[in-house]
Amino acid sequence: MMRLLLLAFFGFATKAVAYDRLVGFHKPKSSHHVVILDGGVDPSIGVNWTCDNPNAVIANPSSSSTNVTLKSPGTYNCKLSRSDTTIGPDNLILSTNLRMEIFLKLPVTILAGSITQNLIRAQYQFLSLSHHYYGSNNYLPNVAKFFKTGMGKMTDTIHKLITYVLAKHATTKVKDGQGSPDYTVHLFRHGFGPDFKIECEKPTQLQKAFVHALKIEKAIVHDLTSTKHWAEYLDDAETIEFISIELIPTFTTHMKVLSDYKKTVSNITKHDLGLGEFLFDRLMA
Repeated sequence: MMRLLLLAFFGFATKAVAYDRLVGFHKPKSSHHVVILDGGVDPSIGVNWTCDNPNAVIANPSSSSTNVTLKSPGTYNCKLSRSDTTIGPDNLILSTNLRMEIFLKLPVTILAGSITQNLIRAQYQFLSLSHHYYGSNNYLPNVAKFFKTGMGKMTDTIHKLITYVLAKHATTKVKDGQGSPDYTVHLFRHGFGPDFKIECEKPTQLQKAFVHALKIEKAIVHDLTSTKHWAEYLDDAETIEFISIELIPTFTTHMKVLSDYKKTVSNITKHDLGLGEFLFDRLMA
């Protein structure tokens, strides 16, 4: 059996090399991966498959449809040409570019793994801050409401991200060429990643709470930006658009609010910490 991950057969960004197919494989279960190339040519026409990467092994070069074993991550340009060179100078029938990457390094896997984990951590941190400022010893109800709203935004982002991942990410398991393919959501089979800890801080001062919240969101934006750059390298235009339009702006807007609140609290609490925090909470009403 072989497991094949196909992400975005079309719609990749145009670069020097645009990939028609992005293939993910799992280590250490398999160091090789098999894909099917189908030229859709009449069997009576003599053809020949070639590949520019020596790590590709073409099972049946003279057949329009053939299995190709990819031995390592990298790019593979496969061409189907007429074997009869007397027909004319242009014998090329089809050219397709493949890219194989380790599954855990694919942008969609990063989104479903480490970034989702960080969003969940942020969600619980904002919830913790909300409860902290609803407490009798630190009762700042409007501040508490602000952090609860922030938690809600984290929750909405997590739902949006997971919905995108599940819609984009499907796996085909081919049963030795017999029977119909078995489609399954691959991440449910292999898990969203290892267990992770959630540790929440409770800053003693309101300004530190905003600083900590801002630090969390900056880290998330940094990870999203790194993933977007990796998606750009892989020509995954769909993921680039999703991160750039649906995710990052949500955080940059909220980060500006956190930064402004941090400065305001710093100014208003210079002479009296407790009174300043009380007045700031009333300003948020």
